[in-house]
Amino acid sequence: MKYNQADLDQQLVSLKKDFAQLGAKLSQAARDLRDNGTPPSDELLEELAAARMNYTHFRGRMFEHAESYGFQMGLDPLTHQTPPSQGKQVKILDPKESESAHPH
Repeated sequence: MKYNQADLDQQLVSLKKDFAQLGAKLSQAARDLRDNGTPPSDELLEELAAARMNYTHFRGRMFEHAESYGFQMGLDPLTHQTPPSQGKQVKILDPKESESAHPH
């Protein structure tokens, strides 16, 4: 399936919002665990799992979108697999490699 940039941009905005809200909930859950010994709720854990799944789907769509332009994304840092593609190779830098290659 081919995705357009506007759809991907909207999905990214939605993910950012969802992760910000989830981060606040997880921070509160961590405080509750520390202060009261209360573990995170099943609902919160389900939200976390859903957010991970949504991110994983988004990441896959981004790979597909890049490949539709002829780029082979190389090794996926999360799955450690190479997505199938016939395009040109693009190296995905580790953030540490990127900083050493381009110091501020």
